Amino acid sequence: MVPLIYLVVRAGELGIDGIEAIIVRPRTAELVLTTGQVALGVAIITLVLGVGLATIVDRIRLPWPRLWWILLALPVAVPSYVAAFALLALRPETQGVLPTIMVISLTTVPYVALPTLAALNRADHSLADVARSLGASRSRAFLTITLPQVLPAAAAGCLLAVLYALSDFASPSLLRTPTLTVGVYGMFTGSLNRSHAAALGMLLVVLALFFVAVEQRARRHADHRATTVVARQVPPLELGRVGTAAAVGAVALPVVVIVGGPVATLLYRLAGGSRYAPDLADLLPAARTTLLLGIATAVLATAVALPIASLGARYRYRWIRLVEGVSYLGQALPSVIIALAVVFMSIRIVPSAYQQLPLLLFAYVIIFFPKAIGSARSAIQQVSPILGETARTLGRSAWRVGWSITLRQAWPGIASGAVLVMAATMKEVPLTLMIRPIGLQTLATELWSKTSIDAYGAAAPAALALIVVGLAPAWLLSRASRP
Repeated sequence: MVPLIYLVVRAGELGIDGIEAIIVRPRTAELVLTTGQVALGVAIITLVLGVGLATIVDRIRLPWPRLWWILLALPVAVPSYVAAFALLALRPETQGVLPTIMVISLTTVPYVALPTLAALNRADHSLADVARSLGASRSRAFLTITLPQVLPAAAAGCLLAVLYALSDFASPSLLRTPTLTVGVYGMFTGSLNRSHAAALGMLLVVLALFFVAVEQRARRHADHRATTVVARQVPPLELGRVGTAAAVGAVALPVVVIVGGPVATLLYRLAGGSRYAPDLADLLPAARTTLLLGIATAVLATAVALPIASLGARYRYRWIRLVEGVSYLGQALPSVIIALAVVFMSIRIVPSAYQQLPLLLFAYVIIFFPKAIGSARSAIQQVSPILGETARTLGRSAWRVGWSITLRQAWPGIASGAVLVMAATMKEVPLTLMIRPIGLQTLATELWSKTSIDAYGAAAPAALALIVVGLAPAWLLSRASRP
């Protein structure tokens, strides 16, 4: 609630008339429309592409099966602003809504693809077998029986992608797309009156709650309860050489575009002159700090998210949906608002915490623990409640049932959320710059310090190092998602 409290306090300084004057401006309507277009485009592309890629990998026999889990996770290693920078390096005139949608969608598609792939592996296929025996086609059985079982996992990942699109500042800014976040960031940094920016930020809260409500409705209508103790594995389809080659190309193409494109561009920049040779004395400490911050935030954020995820998976009370919805606000708001809110509250409550590591970790948890909620909740939903009820009748306590049965079976989804938090923390820039202890450097801040002075060639080593370090959470994500 800290960011929301900050926005209400700041916007309240304007009064009702002042807030209305900001909201009804034609410029505000333009920002809202553009933001809605970006968010809706990202939702459609990530959902269709993520579910499609997961279905191909799960249902078609491909060579080297484990390789595709890793490839689907690789885009996590590429920050959206690095992908936008690579696109501009190839075509400097690129700008607008469509390029922004494509950059954000391709970098966030693992949020949908990997949870969906894990859910397909754990899905109960017995009802689909019954439907097939009664004359339903393979595609109809998948759409009506199997897809509703994995929809909660796909919807949770899609929500994360949409909220990321709402909060992303760097890639829309580079591609000159006027979103609400760009407008809010500009007003916060370029105006002495931050109340106007806070009033504009309230619109982001409304948009975020709208998309959270849509995801919750989709989840309530899905058949998300596990019905069997052990899911029967479905043998993959054999498509022959041509069909298998087409499937391999369909899975590999997005990865090549979003990972290979930026890497090739950065290597080209790096080879452009010897003055851009990487300085390992600066990059290695920054890489170590980046990894440690990512691991620490992943552990803390997962611990915070588990109670909310467990309640959301097992109960449908309104207050639980409200708590879960509010929890997602940190993911939807620009990180500059989160940073200002945390500084605002810390100075008034614990002044000595300012520019200290615990405050930075606290801010990271606020903005990133929603990534852990969705994955953990979807995984817990697929654990049959019958197992826990049976264990309780045999004398086990609720805590022991939760630890030895529910968490044990849901661990792949929980670990996936933790790795998503780790990857996002490693790429965060504005919040780190505003709250970090003096002297603390990460790869993201090293990259930003170079690009802020238009030294794109000098930024190439830090960008490449950020992608290389990001391969670690990408590999962990593929391992955690795979049952």
